Amino acid sequence: MATIDWSSDQKEVMADVGYERSKPVQRKIDMVESPPHYNQSDEVECIDAIKAALGEHFIYYLTGTALKYLWRWDAKAKPEEDLRKARWYINKAIEEAGGKP
Repeated sequence: MATIDWSSDQKEVMADVGYERSKPVQRKIDMVESPPHYNQSDEVECIDAIKAALGEHFIYYLTGTALKYLWRWDAKAKPEEDLRKARWYINKAIEEAGGKP
């Protein structure tokens, strides 16, 4: 995480106006909406690359992946997270079919 390197002049000015430095804010990781291990490029997220590769067959990938999460949710350490992942893929499939989740 980047930190600000305050020069002594900046620190003095900031103190004069009553500004106090705070600790950096940690971004909360969302393992359902945007797992960090699926976004290893600043430009393309994994799901978008899969959609580009599969074209009109992308909806079948989405429904198959939802089925995978529904199939094994109760055998996982975080079962509710797998159910949320299944819902995410089902909602994405609904969007692809032209509807709104």
